[in-house]
Amino acid sequence: DELSFPFKLHLMLSSAESGFYSHIVSWCEDGKSFRVHDQKRFVEQVLPQYFNQSKYESFRRQLNLYHFTRQSKGPERGRISHPKLV
Repeated sequence: DELSFPFKLHLMLSSAESGFYSHIVSWCEDGKSFRVHDQKRFVEQVLPQYFNQSKYESFRRQLNLYHFTRQSKGPERGRISHPKLV
């Protein structure tokens, strides 16, 4: 079965600690947003495990399709969130 993008995203983020890749992508402290810390390693090591994609731009398009927002300025720059992401 093909799992939905939001489900796979949540699974990936929830598995970051146990999968030893929280230095690459992880939940933010608020538990309602996340951040990709290392884009290159994310594409090489994490993205292929959860998504049928090999480009960060494709991942970003999926986020946009589901109306995720990315903070582009200030101290929270790079934080990605969605009102229903918990």
